[in-house]
Amino acid sequence: MAALYELASEFRKAFDVYEEIEFLDEAEQEKAREGWFEALSDMEDDVQYKAANVGMYIKNLTAEADAIKAEEAKLKSRRHAKENAVKRMNAYLMECMDTVSLKKIETPQIVISVRNNAEAVTVTDEGGLIGWAETNGRDDLLRFKAPEVDKMAVKAALKGGEKIPGAELTRSRSIIIK
Repeated sequence: MAALYELASEFRKAFDVYEEIEFLDEAEQEKAREGWFEALSDMEDDVQYKAANVGMYIKNLTAEADAIKAEEAKLKSRRHAKENAVKRMNAYLMECMDTVSLKKIETPQIVISVRNNAEAVTVTDEGGLIGWAETNGRDDLLRFKAPEVDKMAVKAALKGGEKIPGAELTRSRSIIIK
């Protein structure tokens, strides 16, 4: 049996053939139409069979993708738990080393050392800092984001009849497989 796209192409071509039947005499037209309808019915059955198989394949792929997504969520949760355990253990180790004033521990298997990292900024009151920077002309201390389009508001405006350059209402199509 041919592939689905080949069957669809043959189906389209069958309609071109039907137009040629009109040029035959009446007796041949009747016979040709019967044969055409029978062939079209067979092609339709083949198309439906192939389409059903493609639909089942899509269902399987969707199920696999969902299973992978669920596994990703589990792995992400496990990763976060491990990362949090690393943070807690680092803090515990640092506290213990500070308690006994150790800066470095060396064994044949591992070297553990405490270092002073570079200075970092900790913002304790973001709103207050932003307000201060704006009133004191210190925009250089701030980052400004580009505006984003509110698609729901644009949709409502377009539905209300408003013409908005760069936006239009479109409708897509999709396949539903149950």
